[in-house]
Order: sequence, then structure tokens, then C-alpha cells
Amino acid sequence: MSIKYKILLILLLLAFVTHTLITSVYYINSQKLVKKLATYHLVSMANVQQQRMNGFIASNIEKLKLITSRTQMRRSFASYQQNQNKAHITLIKKILLDATEQAKSIEDIWLLDTTGKVVVSGQGHNLNRSYSNHPLFLNAKKSTSANLLLNEREGQVPTIIFSAPLYLEQQLLGVVAMQVNMELLFEFLRDYSGLGKTGEVLMATESSQGNILFFTPLRFEHFPQLFNRNSAIASLYKTERSESHDELLITNDYRNETVYAISHFLPELDIVIIVKMDQDEVLSFNKELQQLIVYLIFFLILVVLIASVILAHKITRPVITITEVAVMISRGELKKRINEYSDDELGKLAQALNTMADRLINTNLMLEEKVIEKTAELQKANKKLEVIAQTDALTGLKNRGFFDKQIETEWRRNMRLKSPMSFILIDIDHFKSINDNKGHPVGDEYLKKIANLLSSSVLRAGDLLARYGGEEFIIVLNGTSAENAICFANSIKDGVENLQLLNEFSSVAAVVTVSLGVCSVTPHAEISIAECIKCADEALYQAKRNGRNKAVLKSLKSP
Repeated sequence: MSIKYKILLILLLLAFVTHTLITSVYYINSQKLVKKLATYHLVSMANVQQQRMNGFIASNIEKLKLITSRTQMRRSFASYQQNQNKAHITLIKKILLDATEQAKSIEDIWLLDTTGKVVVSGQGHNLNRSYSNHPLFLNAKKSTSANLLLNEREGQVPTIIFSAPLYLEQQLLGVVAMQVNMELLFEFLRDYSGLGKTGEVLMATESSQGNILFFTPLRFEHFPQLFNRNSAIASLYKTERSESHDELLITNDYRNETVYAISHFLPELDIVIIVKMDQDEVLSFNKELQQLIVYLIFFLILVVLIASVILAHKITRPVITITEVAVMISRGELKKRINEYSDDELGKLAQALNTMADRLINTNLMLEEKVIEKTAELQKANKKLEVIAQTDALTGLKNRGFFDKQIETEWRRNMRLKSPMSFILIDIDHFKSINDNKGHPVGDEYLKKIANLLSSSVLRAGDLLARYGGEEFIIVLNGTSAENAICFANSIKDGVENLQLLNEFSSVAAVVTVSLGVCSVTPHAEISIAECIKCADEALYQAKRNGRNKAVLKSLKSP
């Protein structure tokens, strides 16, 4: 064999083996990268869904707290348990229906006695049914809980129940159970933004027969869907997290399609949130790359064969250059390019390698932009949840949780400046008679109007205004002396009276009035915020003892 053909054979083998090796490494690495980015994207989507569910749970627990705080309902329930008078049941049912109508997310509300039996239901469902052995009753006897109530028929959609103990004067009367509207929950699960053409968000739980029930809307099938515990899709139901925290699962779904999935267990409801996408869609870029690699291999063989026959001695340098650049690209050094081109097939091959590197850079940039976009959406959702958590749903004022955090900051600032602070506690006179005689909707409307008056009165940026309790509000005026604080309190008192909100059941006036307790103090290390609030509370009760519709001032002297 002549040297010409030996060089030709060597160059053919070298080019084929080298290119195949490099492109294979490149393909494998790119596949790993795509898989890693897909995992990050699915984890981000799963975290967004879990944040939504946590917000859903927190919101419904707040609604349940408002329901359990209704004194008339608790007293009527206690009276019914004593004398079995059906009139009490009628009144309780009206209260429950009012609460259900005010919130679209509530489907029904039940009251269970201490044995776990449903005594009254707003919609008349589940009457006399016993839940004595169900967690919705057992857990709620101790504290507020969220539970999943499976349907009697194994393949039907379950219901989420929030339940809490019902006390009257420290005596357990039973349990309040609030059934949520599942359709409202399903609405945000039908949002497939960021999940491409095949992605889905699913929720699954274990049925009473030990099977796996996917009860949320499926994108490509009717729901719910029931699967055997040993089926492939059942592997998505993971109630324990791996050591890597978020493990990418590769399995077949209900369409028998291979999918990439992330599972997050939600222990509060004993359900698993699953975010999945088809493997073909995730790896679609790699399939195009695989075809390109195959074409390049055949193209390279043809180019080397023709060029070697004509000019074997000129082939070595271009091949080495192409090989060096291809190796660098496979290692992730994507900025390296072939800058010198010949007018033959090897020059075209060099351009193809540069194009392939450019495409990978563009793909990486696109994936990074998607990650940034989803991160921004998650941050926006978190900020919205933070605002909801700080705001009283009825009045729009800041709630007590926000006040308890913010007052610490203002206290330290005024202590540092040695500036006076004035605490004003406001209580609506005879507000219970409004709720009892006019109904809670009227009481709620009065609360909103008084809250609007307070909001328009507290205008300084540093001052605090919050709903402190059922009919109680609190104002903290920074840098305000006792004299100015009592003047301000009297203006609030007069402003409320001028609203002319009728209350013919009041012993003070024919309209709604308020009593105010004012405590002024200069913050000091030996005085606590709790003492100041207690001082204002004592002043408030002094105003009530003096006949209500008054503002009383007490000063807390610094040591």
C-alpha cells in the first residue's frame, strides 16, 4: 500500500474516531446540562406551587379563626347541648350560612360535638355522621388542623377540611370543620405557564384501599385517576425526601409516556405535589444535536476522503486545528472559534463546529433567561403573600401580627431619640349588641367605616395603625406628647360619633360610639411595650367605667 493511501487511511480513521469521541462527550455533557437545568426548572415550579398551597392553607386557617371567634355561635351551641332546643340550631345554621356566603372559597361549615358527630351544617350535609376516628376531629380537639377527607367511593375527588376546637369559657364544646371549594384550588393548578406543551401540576394521595389517587385536573385525561400502588406512575408519590432534597424522577405517566418529574410532599394534608414534563420535550434540543452530530460525522468522512486523495500532505494541519477546537468546546470552553477557513469541505466543517458552539451558547442563554424569569415570578408571589399575611382581610388595615413586629422597631427608634410615644387603644361601645341584633354583615360594615376614618386620621409615615382584636384598634403616635395624644383621641371619638352609624341598642347614644385609652411614655430600657399596652388598656377600661364614649389618659413614668 502506498504512503498516499496509508495517510488517507490514517486521516480517515483519525478524523472519524476523534470527531466521534469529541461529539459524543459533547452530546453526553450537553444532555447532563439539559437534565440539570430541567431539574432546576421543575424544582422552581414545584416551589411556586408549594408556596401557593402554603398561602392557601394560611388563608383558610385565618378564615376558620374568624368563624370560631363568633361568640353568638358558641353560646347557641352550648345552649343547644344543654336543652336540645332546635331554635339554637336554626340560629347557628344562619351564622354558618352567612360565613359561607361571605367567602367563595368555603363550600360548607359543620359543627361536631365532643363525640365527633355532626350536629349542624350550613348546607345540611353530613348531618349525624360521625368522624370520631378521623384526624379532622381528633387533631382539631387539640389545635387547628388541615386534613384531606377521602370520598367514600375510592376513585372520587377528596375534599380539604380545615378544623379547629370550639371553646366557650375554656370548656370544649366540640369542633368546627370548614370544607373548602376544591374548584378554586384547581383553578391555579390549570395554569401551565412555564411547563411547555406537555407539563402538568398534579396532586396525589393514597386512597383508603392503598392505591394512588391523582385527584387534580389532568391535562390530557379526565380526572380523577386511580392507579395501583405497584404501577410505574405510583413512583411519583413520594412522601419522603431524598438526601439531595429534590430528586429528579424519570418514569412513565398515565399516558405511558416517559416524563421528568419532581415531587414535594405536603405533610399538612398528606398529599404530594408533582410537577412533570415529557422527556421528549425536555431533551428535544439534544435530539436535534444528535442528528447534527450524525450528519457531521458522515460529512467529515466525505471531506477527508476527497481532500486526502487530492492533497494528503495539506490535510494534517486543518484536522489538528479542528480537533483542538472541538475538544475545547466539549470541555465547555465555548468562546474558542476556528478563525481561519479554507475553501474546501474542512472549512465548512470548521464553520459547522462554530455554528454548533454558537447554538449551545444561545441555548444556555435562553435557559438562563427562563430561570431568571421564573425566579422573578416566585419573588413577586412571595411579596404578594407577605402583604396578605400583614393585612386584616375585612378592614384592609395592618393586622396584629404586623403590629407586634413593627412596634419593636419604633420602640427602639424612639428610645434612641428619647422621643415620647403615645399608645391609643380604641374599643367600639356595645359592638356585640350590633352583631347580635343587626347581624354580622352590619357589624362588618361598621368596622370598615370606622377603619376608613382611622386611616384618614393617621397620616404620618412613622405612626402605626392596626386592627388589634375583634372590635379593637390600636394607634401608636411617635414623637407625640400626652396632651397632643388626648386631643387626637378626642378627635377620633368625635369623628366616630359624627359617622352617625345607628345603634339603638346602645346605652350611651343612638349612634355608634367608641371608648379610648391613652398611655403616653418616653421609651426606656426598664419599661416594656407590654406595660405600655397594658397601661392603655387600663385607661380604656377606665373610660368604659366612666360611662363610655370617652377618652382617658394615663401616663407611664420612666424610671
